[in-house]
Amino acid sequence: MVKRPLQFKDAMLKGLRSVPKPRNQNRLARAYNLKPTREGLKGWAEIPQLFEQARVSFPFPQLYVGREYIYILDATQISTYDPATGIETVLDNTITEGGSWHFVDHGVFFKATNGVNVVYRENSNFDYSNPGAVIVVDKPVIGTICEHRGRIISGGFVSNSVWSNTWAALFRSYRGRDEVPAIIQNMSYTLNKKFALWSNIGVSDMSFRWLIDPSDAFANGGLKLFHALSRNEWGMMEMPVSQGVLVVKEHELGFIVYGDDGVFLMKHHSITPSTYGRTKISSTGIAGRGAVAGDVNTHVYVNARGALCIIDKTGNVSSLGFEEFFKPLLTEDIEVTFYDDPDEPEFYISTRAHGYCLTTQGLGEQFQAITSVGSYGGPRFCISRNLSNKGAVLETSEYDGGVQANKTVRTMRVSTNQRDLVTGGSILGYDSGDPSIYTPLRLLNPQGNVMLGDTGTNFRFVVRTPTRDGLVIEQIDLEIEFLQKTFVRSAYGQEAQQ
Repeated sequence: MVKRPLQFKDAMLKGLRSVPKPRNQNRLARAYNLKPTREGLKGWAEIPQLFEQARVSFPFPQLYVGREYIYILDATQISTYDPATGIETVLDNTITEGGSWHFVDHGVFFKATNGVNVVYRENSNFDYSNPGAVIVVDKPVIGTICEHRGRIISGGFVSNSVWSNTWAALFRSYRGRDEVPAIIQNMSYTLNKKFALWSNIGVSDMSFRWLIDPSDAFANGGLKLFHALSRNEWGMMEMPVSQGVLVVKEHELGFIVYGDDGVFLMKHHSITPSTYGRTKISSTGIAGRGAVAGDVNTHVYVNARGALCIIDKTGNVSSLGFEEFFKPLLTEDIEVTFYDDPDEPEFYISTRAHGYCLTTQGLGEQFQAITSVGSYGGPRFCISRNLSNKGAVLETSEYDGGVQANKTVRTMRVSTNQRDLVTGGSILGYDSGDPSIYTPLRLLNPQGNVMLGDTGTNFRFVVRTPTRDGLVIEQIDLEIEFLQKTFVRSAYGQEAQQ
């Protein structure tokens, strides 16, 4: 009989495993209502909500904290919210339901799209006698929108809603003109879902305003449009994707275009005239138009294969893995949102039935399926669909000690700041099968110890508590006895050195 100590400490700092194999990882297979931090696994602290659960129908509402207003973006309406009074003021409730909202804030003005309707308020139409007025249009269909250093970026257009014969004729007339960039001369003259457009600095011309009302661009035979184009003040580019552009998002180097089967860095070049150059940084697209969040330095997104990926400030893409958790969610609406805390920034990845939190340390799961999060001169608040199970539970990765031999788990010690109502146990497996037999959970004693006596070939170890508030788990220590004669190596039956 050989006794071996086993410790899970790094797992409390890193959280969920990025890949399910191999066995004997110092990672977790489950970390529910727990998130990894530098101090260990912490119990999930519920983020205060703006609305009661009856108002939430995932993935709506979504909130956006702007410079002047907090906007509440629902499936069929848009409103402002005053956190001091709790009063919500509806701006429009005639919106056709679409997908996740993409929003550009200009202070008292804004531009937004849900992929079906465009909703906007800008200085060309602002009614100062009615500052709550907004405009809702269903043509053109602009799939996505963002801003980069004063330029409006848009993409994912429905061609028959935005591109007329007049537009096509104007662009054909530019063929062969030396003043016009080659990419425009050689285009197919049909704007569609595969295109991304960018405007001149400080205006929204070709990427937004002229698409909605082209009269200014068409005036005098398109002279204004031609001059802007010849000076390279705006531009467009077709992306090599199968279905279309799903998301455009600002980045430190320019902007990122997320397609159905590719991700592209549009790097800004400050030469005269300035422009954007395209680099394909991933051959795998994004899971959906809501599946990315971040700031100019970091984007986190779920790709079309279910991997969680990160783009850093240099434009490099890294896969964090976690397909075990996110691949089963690809058929659902995935929402990724970002809270920019200077000390502990966090990304929340949610569907209607699941909520995950990515910290700087690793990944955990929680009962709040968050549609959006923000703050306004105070602590964070969110909109989320709350799931029913609010206790905390962890399960380690599978352990077999590297051999298919029977073992008995004698003791478990949990280093935690709370021991009342904390239970420990194991899930057993035999031969090469994964653990599937749950043993009864047992209460820890006041010193954090519990006697188990569970025998099997391989295990997951479980810690569960109904109270998560203030909980910190630093490590788990176990004592394992190897029982089979597999470990007898000498002719005299002496135990081999392990």
